[in-house]
Amino acid sequence: MKVSKLCAMMLIAGVLFGTRGWCQVPGGDQAVINAALLKLFGKTTAFSGASDLQMRDKAQKETLSMTMNFAMLDGKIRAEIDLTKVKTAQLPAELLPLLKQVGLHRLVTIVRPDKQATVVIYPGLKAYAEVPMSKEEADALSKTYKVEKTRLAAETIDGHACIKSKVTVSDGNDLQESIVWNATDLKDFPIKIELKQAEGTVVIQYKDIKLSKPDAKQFDTPGGLTRHDDVQAMMQGAMMKLLGGGNK
Repeated sequence: MKVSKLCAMMLIAGVLFGTRGWCQVPGGDQAVINAALLKLFGKTTAFSGASDLQMRDKAQKETLSMTMNFAMLDGKIRAEIDLTKVKTAQLPAELLPLLKQVGLHRLVTIVRPDKQATVVIYPGLKAYAEVPMSKEEADALSKTYKVEKTRLAAETIDGHACIKSKVTVSDGNDLQESIVWNATDLKDFPIKIELKQAEGTVVIQYKDIKLSKPDAKQFDTPGGLTRHDDVQAMMQGAMMKLLGGGNK
């Protein structure tokens, strides 16, 4: 195993996915964007399913794609990613299988607005870090937003009849524009969302959607895990374990 390359990769994975919540959009105010995204779910306060996420640059060239298991319950969010299946130039494909060997292939992120914290869990490491929300993140989630919707067309997505709309979400200062496809047979669930920013575009498409309430225990930190002060400390612990194992 090439330890130096894997250590660098672990740091990249931690930065890319370990501290960014559930959706990182290029450009813009990330705290406001995440809060605005929640408003796109309308009256839907609980669901579970999978989401395919794709990021494109300004030339509409794909820069990242991944699938997440996703759940929401009364503002709480849980996203689980298999990092070995993420496609991005920043994570070399030939090194992805090595993540599994050191327990870094599964990443769970739990966003808890009620605790003003994000919990980052690596089940394979039996470790987690609870990261306090910044003041900007907490303020963005507590703001009142104005949502305006303009119907564009009727389209079908994955067999679901949808109303395609342009949606703007504003807090009076920042404005987030999206194209949203609401599935009429799923109580207007936003089955597809397209967010355009100055630096690129993010497309999120949901599948295997269940509108029943997910188990509340999914949003709690599991027992038997070692707590770290932050994600960087957790990554350092994993690297020390790797180096101590004598894999060179």
